[in-house]
Amino acid sequence: MNTHKYKYSNDNIKVGDIFYRSWGYEQTNIDYYIVTKKIGKSSAKFKWLENKKVDEKSTPYHDAVVPYIASVNTGKEFLCRIKYYKDSNDPSININSYSNAYLWDGKEKMQTNPYYGH
Repeated sequence: MNTHKYKYSNDNIKVGDIFYRSWGYEQTNIDYYIVTKKIGKSSAKFKWLENKKVDEKSTPYHDAVVPYIASVNTGKEFLCRIKYYKDSNDPSININSYSNAYLWDGKEKMQTNPYYGH
């Protein structure tokens, strides 16, 4: 019987796929990451992407944001293992000890407006 909580594989991702994470305390922040290279059977290299505000979907309290693909050339690459929860086909990566990033669905994500947050 397999008692592992996760399985690891990069079979279901490709270079150019975008992951996002939502994080924060008393405010919500959104970060985007793009796959730049697949490594081995279960890892990939990523780069952080800047956000681009979608004005027509934003409110005074929340900004609708999407990844700004032109920013891919900034920042350093980092390596992550591609993780799946047992019995799931949804890939995720650990960004740090308290947050994961998930495959982006192509829809804008809402974060707290920087002039409204704490």
